[in-house]
Amino acid sequence: MFVAGYSAWERSGILMALSLVVLVVVIDRIIHTEYTLTGGELQIHRGRFASVQTVRLSDIQKIDEVSGTRIGGKPLTTFLMLTLEGGREVIVSPRDVQSFIEHIQKQRYSNENNEKDNIDAADSNNLDDSSITSDE
Repeated sequence: MFVAGYSAWERSGILMALSLVVLVVVIDRIIHTEYTLTGGELQIHRGRFASVQTVRLSDIQKIDEVSGTRIGGKPLTTFLMLTLEGGREVIVSPRDVQSFIEHIQKQRYSNENNEKDNIDAADSNNLDDSSITSDE
């Protein structure tokens, strides 16, 4: 058996080494994926070997919960498909799906209210007679 294993490494060592590198990257993505909600953005950190992906919460049009393979009627995996403006889709797989959705909605609501308050304050400070128009 040892000879057969050695022979496999000798014959296709490059292929086996490449497979090992791919396996390390996949495991790293699974273990080190993190999601951070800050300042109206969702930052997706997919491991140490990938760059950070940033999604503006205001760009999220729809959140769909998608279940993977089922065994005994229960899904093994559940992930979220975020549909963004322009039809782009981003897939995330948080541990607690419902809590993740609630946090996104809460952050979006607070950011929308803060932006509205900032716009209202700026508009009230910059009003003069020439800036007032009517759509009559």
